[in-house]
Amino acid sequence: MAEIIEYPTKEQARATYRQFKAALAKGVLVRATACAWCGRSDLPIQGHHPDYARPLMVVWLCLKCHAAHHRQYRVDRWIWKDEQARARIEVDATTNSGNF
Repeated sequence: MAEIIEYPTKEQARATYRQFKAALAKGVLVRATACAWCGRSDLPIQGHHPDYARPLMVVWLCLKCHAAHHRQYRVDRWIWKDEQARARIEVDATTNSGNF
């Protein structure tokens, strides 16, 4: 399974968004005219941050692809957390600690 990267804190997300918007306003970043994944240009193009520690590293995605990416991320994250919970329960069962 792919490595799971946790969502940033609200403070990290806000700081990244402020830097992103300032870079757009100053012309440091230029919004793409087409989606990096599907190539569509008829939908709004949004900046996706794969790494909130790097606010100017942006993947330009159309509204549809951006939403699809985040839906899949939530599913992957849920599966990962479910697997982690099962692993903890199995460890607790073998040690007979009763902590779930």
